[in-house]
Amino acid sequence: MKTKQVTYLPFLLACLCACQAFSQATYNAGNGVSTFHFELQVEAPIYHADILGRQLDTTVYVAPKGAVFSKIGTIGSNIIIRFWVWKKDTSLMKQLNYEDNDGKALEEESKLNRNKYFLLSLDEFNAKAIPRYIKQPSFTLGASAIPLRIRPNPFDFAGEFSFGTSFGAKFPLGNYQDISLNLVGGLHLTHITLDSIDTKGKVLSTTDETASALTPLLGAVFEFSKVQVGFYLGWDFISGTEKDVWIYQGKPWFSIGIGTSIFNGGADASLGGLGDNTQ
Repeated sequence: MKTKQVTYLPFLLACLCACQAFSQATYNAGNGVSTFHFELQVEAPIYHADILGRQLDTTVYVAPKGAVFSKIGTIGSNIIIRFWVWKKDTSLMKQLNYEDNDGKALEEESKLNRNKYFLLSLDEFNAKAIPRYIKQPSFTLGASAIPLRIRPNPFDFAGEFSFGTSFGAKFPLGNYQDISLNLVGGLHLTHITLDSIDTKGKVLSTTDETASALTPLLGAVFEFSKVQVGFYLGWDFISGTEKDVWIYQGKPWFSIGIGTSIFNGGADASLGGLGDNTQ
């Protein structure tokens, strides 16, 4: 390991912890910016209402265990909900999904206007419902910083710092936990320090030189509840005469890091279409 790298190692590790090596600001192409979808763990009493939360009658309906619903809004001590469609249970579909249409089949375009809505008390909601995430890929875009590099050919542990943009796809991995895999690509600007070892003796170790490099990279970032573990593969390309003597020009490097997502673009893995969701 080079002396200059050991000198900057504490600073680079601090950057890794404080600045977050793989921070991704995300944008979701779906509708909405909050957790809208939930599932009941046990039965709960509900009341028929309209979309504004006005109770339509005093009949107590039973929302069955495992019912998946979307939260439409909050009114007083209740929330307004709409159940996902029971495709395999026509009795529940008739009772909890759509208003009666005199026995006639509903046209697809008229279903939205005939959705049934219900009131669920906040106490019941907080005690019995859990978030349900939709495993729907989304677009992710943001800034990322790479403070450390492992260069395999020849092996070296380097401390060049790079910063730039990353973009790609976010793949939620579970319906009931905020777990996702981000596959990203990016382009960084990297500060490279040249010395006699990595320039075939062209630069003396007592007079280190610096150069800027353009760095394309690919990454896989595993995210669990805003904590991220990332694996990156990249290539550094410097310009000018130094590119002919720098032994790592265009060669792959690897980086591994752990961080906390401090940038949040307001996207949520639970987002999906607001149409005919089924259960």
